[in-house]
Amino acid sequence: TIELSGSDTLYIGTNNGLILHYKLHSRNLGRENASSAQLRRVKELNPRLNNSPVTFLRSASALDRLLVLCDSTLTVLNASDLSPLSSFAGASKLKGVGACCVNENSTNNDPFSVQLCLAKKKQLAVISISEVQIKVDKIKDVSEPVKAVGMDGNYICAALNAHYIIFDIGTGSCQDLFPFEDGQIPIVTRIAKEEFLLCAPGGLGMFVTSSTGISERPPIQWMQGSSFCSVQKCIYYDPYVIALTSSDAVSEENTGDSIIVYSVSD
Repeated sequence: TIELSGSDTLYIGTNNGLILHYKLHSRNLGRENASSAQLRRVKELNPRLNNSPVTFLRSASALDRLLVLCDSTLTVLNASDLSPLSSFAGASKLKGVGACCVNENSTNNDPFSVQLCLAKKKQLAVISISEVQIKVDKIKDVSEPVKAVGMDGNYICAALNAHYIIFDIGTGSCQDLFPFEDGQIPIVTRIAKEEFLLCAPGGLGMFVTSSTGISERPPIQWMQGSSFCSVQKCIYYDPYVIALTSSDAVSEENTGDSIIVYSVSD
């Protein structure tokens, strides 16, 4: 897991529970630019468990906070030196978190906090993290364990055991969407205001909106060369969907794992 803060700070979360903090440097050498990375700090999240991967990293540079999910525990650290928080009101760790995301359109009207949605077994929890505390904004019980989650404004899109839902934290209404295939990794990626991209059956990436459920955008056909592929993770950088994929059909055209860029325009 990788997180870039500003233009010169890089955090890397490893598969064995480490946070690597790098400082990036760039120099102009005539016609070329030379770049280098200096390792500043290494943080071991849980010395007793060295086989738990870091699955989520988010820098809140305005608060000097780094949010880390590892071993089902969300930890808040000082971003500058990766130290634990000494002045935090209450606990700076939340356990039992299966997945989390940041709400890019926070509903708490506080510019000095970060709002997140957490998946905790059969529960969706919306929390706000400031410089000094973690505050619970809303809790919603659901019928099944939550596997993946995305949030924008009042709307939470979540993957349950076998299908997706959209939940409105303002009204309390919940809308069932479509299922995903058995063994498929559920993907929930925020695309735009109240719009998400989900992995659907048939090797498709389906766009959904909070209002109607189905977006006017055509679906993405997840392809690697001439073969269908499964998506492990994807992010959105307007107007591109960047997907980490794997394919069982390995050939000269397909090498198994790939990063593929799709345009949402066409």
